[in-house]
Amino acid sequence: LGYTMQFPAEDQFLFTRGELCGRIRSILGGRAAEEIIVGEVSTGAQGDLERAGADADAMLGLAKSARTAAFMAQALNRRALVETRNGAYKAAVTTATAALRAARRSKRTPLIAMSLFRLAEAQMRESLTEQSVANATRSAELFDRLGDVSGHGRAQWVLATALSNLGRAAETDRAAIRALELCRSCGDLYGAGNALNMLSFNEGNFAARLKKLGLA
Repeated sequence: LGYTMQFPAEDQFLFTRGELCGRIRSILGGRAAEEIIVGEVSTGAQGDLERAGADADAMLGLAKSARTAAFMAQALNRRALVETRNGAYKAAVTTATAALRAARRSKRTPLIAMSLFRLAEAQMRESLTEQSVANATRSAELFDRLGDVSGHGRAQWVLATALSNLGRAAETDRAAIRALELCRSCGDLYGAGNALNMLSFNEGNFAARLKKLGLA
């Protein structure tokens, strides 16, 4: 099972923005590991989502109190991440759209890039494919400009998935190969696993497909 924990959680009631971000990343890490390695998630992973959702809500509350566009964008992106992992794709599209508006008000390029990525992934999963392609492409461009290799790689993975949904196999493979190269170069195993999954979808050779799935 994918399993992560923080302790002593019962002894702590106040968290900073950074601590909440770290908790959400850690909590969702176990679920992501199960999705990639096992192919399904356990009841424990569902509990992880509930805790991550509570932390995201707490972070959003802090952002509303702070009344800064940058903090609001960050909090909304965390909420969109939890919604996406929970399968609430329509809600995630709405939340990520709000995050993008806040990020643009903040004029901070890293936040704009991340908001575009969150929106593109939610749109891809909600079958808003053309919009996903456009936002993933823009996100990849911004991450590339920023030198964020992991962000660039993950944006390329979302782009590959959206292109696959449109039946554009050659473009899918190019984006997935680029995603794999980028994620491997920075040690992003989650991004690399997703890229390998995408490459396996268009692999005609059954043995090669099984190998790629095994590597993922």
